[in-house]
Amino acid sequence: MDRLATGGAAKSLTASQIEDLRLAASKMNGVERRSFQAQMALKYCQGSARLAETVFGWGRQNIEVGLAEKRTGITCVGLILLAKVLQTHKQKCYN
Repeated sequence: MDRLATGGAAKSLTASQIEDLRLAASKMNGVERRSFQAQMALKYCQGSARLAETVFGWGRQNIEVGLAEKRTGITCVGLILLAKVLQTHKQKCYN
């Protein structure tokens, strides 16, 4: 049985539990996914994006952004959303 032990803490996950967390994250998008990944990194990986990447198979950069969003309270806006906002603004200005 695979177990993840974090820094002497009694927290551990079975392979089945890790797979369930991967599945849950795959059903989420954007901010919600990053927030979930950051919470799991904090809970099971001592806030280490590298360890969470290894354990869960998630992108380290995504986890790091989620941790930064959680720490600062500032949500990162994706380029697609920003492009839509700018296009809407442009249409309003020229119409």
